[in-house]
Amino acid sequence: MVPRRALIPVMCWLGVVAPLGAQASRGVIRGTIIDSIRGRPLVGARVSVIAFDAPDDSARTTTTDDLGAYMVTSLAPGTYAVRFASALLDSLEFGGPPRRATIANGENITVDLGIPSGHTLRGLACPGLTLDANAGALVGMSTHADAERPLGGARIVVAWREIAADSTGAAAFIDRTATTTSDPSGQFRMCGLPTNQWLAVQLQAGDRAGTVVRTVVSSAVGVAVQNLSLSMTDAPSLADYDSIAALRPLTGTASLSGSIRTTNGQPLDGVQVRVINAAPVARTNARGEYQLGALPAGTHQLEVRQLGYAEVVRVVELRSGRTTREDVQLRRAVSLDSIRVVAQRLQYPAFEAHRKENFYGTFLDAEGIKARHVVTAADLVVTIPRFGVGGVVGPRLIPVSHAATEKCRTLPEYKRGLNVVIDNAPYQNIYDIHLDDIGAMEFYPNPTTAPLQFEANCGLIIIWTKAMRVRSAPSPE
Repeated sequence: MVPRRALIPVMCWLGVVAPLGAQASRGVIRGTIIDSIRGRPLVGARVSVIAFDAPDDSARTTTTDDLGAYMVTSLAPGTYAVRFASALLDSLEFGGPPRRATIANGENITVDLGIPSGHTLRGLACPGLTLDANAGALVGMSTHADAERPLGGARIVVAWREIAADSTGAAAFIDRTATTTSDPSGQFRMCGLPTNQWLAVQLQAGDRAGTVVRTVVSSAVGVAVQNLSLSMTDAPSLADYDSIAALRPLTGTASLSGSIRTTNGQPLDGVQVRVINAAPVARTNARGEYQLGALPAGTHQLEVRQLGYAEVVRVVELRSGRTTREDVQLRRAVSLDSIRVVAQRLQYPAFEAHRKENFYGTFLDAEGIKARHVVTAADLVVTIPRFGVGGVVGPRLIPVSHAATEKCRTLPEYKRGLNVVIDNAPYQNIYDIHLDDIGAMEFYPNPTTAPLQFEANCGLIIIWTKAMRVRSAPSPE
């Protein structure tokens, strides 16, 4: 198992200490912090210098500049602990002891620090194993949400889908699962999981099962942390999961509140907010505020969506009888044209024209989409012949066409997936649009049969939102 000290919120260590010169009486500690994973300076990291044996000096903090450099001055002679924190390391919850630096009278020394490489992080998570870039680790802590104590002996189940070609060259999907058990301290570790692909993770204890959450292990980092908690009162039983139709909305005494704003800080009115698998649904007021009550305790997923903005699904920790605050920023996804209203029947002229003229695409209107009984647009993609869902760029799943051309492999990274066109805007994220907002979809696995106005070297999906519909006069009888 991962040592307990490896899972505490972390600050990092790697560095070299070397004297540079001398000052009058007080000393200086300076240095540079390098992001070893990305090979560049770490900007905006918070550095702390804490005295071990200089009682007249309290802790000092500073922040790295645009070159990743920092400096702390006016330090009395003595020994200091030098550490730094970063968003990446905080999220990984990995680290080690701080660097020790001793300053003589007026000495000026350098302490260079760095984020460990993906290879180092893999070694910390899975000692004794050698994992390449295609394999990583998931670590975390399981918690009893009702008693606020570690949940030892709990099962952690991870599921994912692999894509392979069958004997005819068509896509074949293989579902994989892996299971581990938390130790008495609640910690768990799972090594050898695929990187750059969505993983579904669930905590189970006794006859109870928590909400399934999604995570990705980046090939660059090699390790992901997903802490999980379970309420033995609010969570459904495993028997309930055997019959999805019998799985009722979850309830409890937890609450959730917060604000929804744009990336430039403007409040958003009317945004839909809900906790997945729970009954309450709220909309933000004019100040962008929302409030949800009667929620189940434990680890759950908050879903925030608004037409024209990228949907946000975020893991939240809820506790019985308490209110958790979660603020969210929404990023605009597509600029939508205004709706033209000229008569009664809904139509998408370009969609109808393509469907009439092209015999090689697959076309789904709103009824056809509904008939697929899927949850997300990406889930729908894998139901279409010769399409699938492949790797990840950042947090973005890339749909793929199994008839893509050789030229596809030479395109820039952001173009190596399908060209997903939303309301005529190319190369959009398939996860930026909610299924309920889609009015029609077109699928073209073969570039040679796709509409010429869009790039299709890796295949093409055209999405028409309900905001782009045109009302036209009914056809004559």
